[in-house]
Amino acid sequence: MSVVAQDKYDWKQAAVNTAASFAIDAAVTYSLKPLIRSERPDGSDHHSFPSGHTSLAFTGASVLFKETRHISPWIGIAGYAAATGIAIERVHNNHHHWADVLAGAGIGILSTEAGYWLGRKITGKRRRYDVAIGATGVALWVRL
Repeated sequence: MSVVAQDKYDWKQAAVNTAASFAIDAAVTYSLKPLIRSERPDGSDHHSFPSGHTSLAFTGASVLFKETRHISPWIGIAGYAAATGIAIERVHNNHHHWADVLAGAGIGILSTEAGYWLGRKITGKRRRYDVAIGATGVALWVRL
């Protein structure tokens, strides 16, 4: 059985871009939490700012939009709607302030932009990376 890919679609490039986007999001979000030490509305801890759930959701929505906008922009819009729902839920359930989720959304979107820029730099014109999928997981090799 063979897999037919769409013309000009490079799943390896998409994998590198996605991994870079989520890595940047996690690095920024979880570096800021202990530095800022903002108390949550429910008083449970001092890791409210920025919202990690929201930044993760908006990174996912941004990647989804970038990867599917040529098919239909509505797929990405649905992703952003779901991410917005997550942000609203975080405030509604007293886990975050509005500023926390707005910052999380911004970090998620900007992390995706940075991840795609970095992904292009990593892969470049000549092939400097390999992605392998096996029974034990996914491996990424980057030759610098």
